[in-house]
Amino acid sequence: MITNRLARVLPVLSALFFSACATDPPTKYFALHADPAFVAQDAASGKPSRSDSFGIGPVRLPGILQHPGIVTVKNGNQLLVSSFNVWAGNLEESIGAVLADNLSTLSANHRIWSHPWDSRNRPQHQIRIIIEEFSGSLGGEVSLRAKWVLLSDFGKQERQTNRIALQRSVATADYTAYVAAMNDLLSEFSHTLYQSIDSVITD
Repeated sequence: MITNRLARVLPVLSALFFSACATDPPTKYFALHADPAFVAQDAASGKPSRSDSFGIGPVRLPGILQHPGIVTVKNGNQLLVSSFNVWAGNLEESIGAVLADNLSTLSANHRIWSHPWDSRNRPQHQIRIIIEEFSGSLGGEVSLRAKWVLLSDFGKQERQTNRIALQRSVATADYTAYVAAMNDLLSEFSHTLYQSIDSVITD
């Protein structure tokens, strides 16, 4: 009797198990990257390259954006955290690394690095960044709102505080285009930071 029941139930359970496994899409990992189109602005304008050191970060994000899953917005106020489209690393550190790489290229200065750094080798200048918004909708727009403070004398002197609000359209309603738009925003933000540094600090 029990054997007959098991014989009838097991195939059903097996079918349900394999059906559930088959419906889960593969996890996709995404990373932000420096802009390969950037050129050294100082060299192009004939200015000498900077030699002083700069630290980018720490970068701080709202708690909701610190999830491994990529966050998107639906209907204006509903936040969605993807289970199968995730960041390939810590997002705050990734943003800092991209900004540092972009600024290093723009200024032709290889003494620019992202937080965290060795406390025995603190940078002469530092840009601390608070990102208030860095999200949007698939197939819609991505927004970047941030404020930052520029410090000198190894963090002892505040030189400038500023903020920025940017938007970029997402070409198609998928995560690849969404992350590409986020990269474009970081490129634009990098140009703004470069101009900010250039207007305040002179060798």
